[in-house]
Amino acid sequence: MSPLVVGWLGALALLMLGPALGPGFALSYDMVFVPDQTLSAASLGASDSPPRAVPVDGVIAVLDNVVPGVVLHKLALVAILLMAGWGAARLVAPAGRAAQAMAGTVYLWNPYVGERLAIGHWSLLAAYAALPWLACFAGRLRRRPDLRTGAVLVLLGLVAGLTPTGAVLGGVVVGAVLAWPGAVGRARRLAAAAAVWTGLALPWLVAGALSGPWLARPGAAALSVDLFASRSEGPLGLPGTLAGFGGIWNADVVPGSRELGGGWMGLMWTGLVLVVAVLGAGAVRRVLGRGLSGGLCAAAVIGIVVAFAGATPGLRTGLVALVEHVPPAGLLRDGQRWVAPWALLVALAAGLGAARISARIRERDLARFSVGALVVLTIALVPDLAYGVGGQVRAASYPKDWQAVRRVLDHDGHPGSVAVVPYETFRAFRFTGRRTVLDPAPRYLPRDTVTSDDLHVGRRTVPGESRISAEVGAVLGQADATGRAGALRALGVGWLLVERDQPGPVPDVPGAQLAYSGPDLRLLRIPGVVAARPPRHLVAVAAANAVPAAIVAGSAGWLVLAWGRRRRRSVPVTLESPVPEGHDPA
Repeated sequence: MSPLVVGWLGALALLMLGPALGPGFALSYDMVFVPDQTLSAASLGASDSPPRAVPVDGVIAVLDNVVPGVVLHKLALVAILLMAGWGAARLVAPAGRAAQAMAGTVYLWNPYVGERLAIGHWSLLAAYAALPWLACFAGRLRRRPDLRTGAVLVLLGLVAGLTPTGAVLGGVVVGAVLAWPGAVGRARRLAAAAAVWTGLALPWLVAGALSGPWLARPGAAALSVDLFASRSEGPLGLPGTLAGFGGIWNADVVPGSRELGGGWMGLMWTGLVLVVAVLGAGAVRRVLGRGLSGGLCAAAVIGIVVAFAGATPGLRTGLVALVEHVPPAGLLRDGQRWVAPWALLVALAAGLGAARISARIRERDLARFSVGALVVLTIALVPDLAYGVGGQVRAASYPKDWQAVRRVLDHDGHPGSVAVVPYETFRAFRFTGRRTVLDPAPRYLPRDTVTSDDLHVGRRTVPGESRISAEVGAVLGQADATGRAGALRALGVGWLLVERDQPGPVPDVPGAQLAYSGPDLRLLRIPGVVAARPPRHLVAVAAANAVPAAIVAGSAGWLVLAWGRRRRRSVPVTLESPVPEGHDPA
């Protein structure tokens, strides 16, 4: 693997993040980082909401006790982007530097990464970054059973499994590679991988099963499938959009260049990448091997079918029924997420296509110039991925009110969770430059926090799935405020946080006492006896979290011991280090 290519990919990662690495915390839609994330029952999955942020919230809450949150999230973002490009480049390393540069650039600098970064799906991008590494080590495991390779796969599985969708994406790639015909002991290795992957996914599987049916309200499944279906971004329609890795449901996060000139600039990027990929398609099997290439093709086909499902009449009906009756199938609603395996396959083929072009040009300098031109064009045709996806992803510093409110809640003995008003899911704070962001309060505050989980998309609303959130919202929305304080206490709410720069009604709570007031936040204490609301199924959820922790700890420990034994065996024998009697240095 060329250090020059790794340096190039690192520079691209820094260029893409830009202002997100400045002072403060990166805040954009679902990307919410805080100085010290609270390890709450909800972050473990012990709540009545679907475990969409399990186990990532728990992992971050633990890690930021070791690395400060303001540093941790920047390291994570840079590592994810570098890991993505490096992984793709590594898979085609035998084909030379030209293949590495093109494959890494295409897999890193593309609409999928830009759109998901802008919408804040950084944990999904962690799975995206892990896919080429998972494919690589699954290919090794396919060739020969090796505990060291298996242990590395487990650790990579943890990275992919930070989010439920990522766990399934990683499982599809690993499973497809291991299941491809031709490997000795295929069934045994596939069964072992499935067992380990299920163990890693237990936190969200158990939490999801115990939280109740997702999208249980009538019509919610069909509505959510329609709203989150892949969407067309250019003149080639949905097929061309997905072929070029685009198609996210939220038009606000699409890079402007994708639709510049009626979408022709996006079409040019897609055409360039696909043409070069076609030139290298024939070399994919030769370079990667039969099992790895076949498995990646199978995973790409599965991903593309899911990506089309919500927007294709024949497939949509089946998807709606699946989402309505099989709770984990809710992971399939956001179709464009599943383009990731296709993006990896195309990036690898494009890298091999660039190597083929380079090999056909006899003049070395001209060959280097040609490959360089392809790489630069790949970047230039989506220029607004630079500088935080055109400024959409920036760092911002929380006002002092946030830390002040946290201190009050830390030291005040009054019990109860915190309800946040105005009662909405997303915010547009002054300190973020009015960029849309998920309310940070549940991650920032040291108490269980209740916010609305209804999602507004345009003029339509996807109803929330938390019973407590709906009940608190109903109390706050009552016209008569007389019994509001008592009703909130009965639901376990002892505090009301008012985010003062947000539009929307702030309900009156008679008898509430002012605990803190600042220019950005006001905290009210609701006096009286607050009903206890213990975490749901805490024992089962804790046991489910303990399983992957044990698997990961065992794998990491085994790798450390294996590395130590290997280091000891590699120490050269010298006169100053005599060979013990009866020891064979060979």
